[in-house]
Amino acid sequence: MKNLGLFTVLVALATASAGCAMSAVDNEDAAPSVGEPSDRKGTSEVGEVALAVARRTLWQTERIGFFKQVRGRTWLEEGAGGTTYFNETQRTPEYIELHDPRRNLYMRLYDDHAKYRKGDRGPWRLFQYRGRWVR
Repeated sequence: MKNLGLFTVLVALATASAGCAMSAVDNEDAAPSVGEPSDRKGTSEVGEVALAVARRTLWQTERIGFFKQVRGRTWLEEGAGGTTYFNETQRTPEYIELHDPRRNLYMRLYDDHAKYRKGDRGPWRLFQYRGRWVR
């Protein structure tokens, strides 16, 4: 059996829960965001969470800059220091984890804050700017 990534499983769960055929993540009208009422009868809470997880594509800081999914598992950070590219390494209901291989820097983007760490081990530290998912 082919090894499916977490993202694929979440989209499949969301599709099954919603009782509809979804073809892509970019289907902006596919489902309401978490916390918004659903018009569909029978849509489970798990399906709503899966859709919200799949739709996180732009994280805006409170001051300057953003993290944006540009293609597949490729993200870019635009900020005062310029543009940096990241690879998505993990996607959970709580956060999306990104890795910058050039600096060996990991970022975790949460609903209202971000954390970072240098290297594969060590403590996660609070990122200097708060932020949030805007889409």
